[in-house]
Amino acid sequence: MTFDMTALMGGSLALTGVMALGMKVLQIAFTLFLCWVLIRLSHKLINKVLEAQVQRKKLAMSERKASTLSTVAGSILKYVIYFIGLVSVLKQLGVPTESLLVIASAGSVAIGLGAQGIAGDMMEGFFILFEDHYAVGDVVTIQGITGTVESVTLRSTTLR
Repeated sequence: MTFDMTALMGGSLALTGVMALGMKVLQIAFTLFLCWVLIRLSHKLINKVLEAQVQRKKLAMSERKASTLSTVAGSILKYVIYFIGLVSVLKQLGVPTESLLVIASAGSVAIGLGAQGIAGDMMEGFFILFEDHYAVGDVVTIQGITGTVESVTLRSTTLR
């Protein structure tokens, strides 16, 4: 009885390749799951902290302003977690992320210079939020349109 060692070796190499691919898929799935959990936890933590501060009267703001700040802070944190998750997944796939980060930072400078109007709108959004011009639930008139504020972000205000 003879054994064909090349067939045996090829089979184990294929099995090793499948196992390595499976491990990468599991790592990526775990990273994405972790990002999802972090986003959910961060929203709950932000809400709890702001709610506690308002109830203890440590922050001079209404519940509506706290709700608005919670939405904005949650949105910013969500995108930071998305970016970190994306970089982590790319690193797990073997993409060199160092050069990608340099390109992304140079691209953000170019976009920032080209999008000064949007940056100005975002600064106005900061002033609206922190100077308490209006908050979720207020009735306002903006550019001739009257409505109840449903949401406030750094770039836009949604009226109902």
